[in-house]
Amino acid sequence: MRTHLGALLTIVLCVVSIFLAPSIRAEDKVKLTGDEIREILFTKGNVIFGIDHQNNSVWIGTALGGGKRHFHWQSLGSKSPRAPFPAEGEITGTAAIVNDQQCTTGYAAERCFDIYRVGKDKYETWDGETLYTTWYRAN
Repeated sequence: MRTHLGALLTIVLCVVSIFLAPSIRAEDKVKLTGDEIREILFTKGNVIFGIDHQNNSVWIGTALGGGKRHFHWQSLGSKSPRAPFPAEGEITGTAAIVNDQQCTTGYAAERCFDIYRVGKDKYETWDGETLYTTWYRAN
């Protein structure tokens, strides 16, 4: 059952990202404040899903409250001959808001990101000039 759930998650997220990813003009990209980030990402029960461009994976995350979040993720594969097939997993960690940025502190490399709204319930996470994730708010 778990394998089928992972495959279904991958298919749903890929289809959604393809059809809901219109091109965004620079003036449509709005940087979120710390309060906006906190409301979207840290309110217990809020669900987000998206694509990790740096790690070639899709994921879905649930806010557990107090900055804690739980993620299910699935790799879309690798170009490496040592890891050619998709992998999947779960992780729980904590994030914080520092100076209008989201900072990871326990489930990924510690770093801070700017978050931009780029459409209705569509967001991007950036580290300087590098796009890390494109994601959607589910509720």
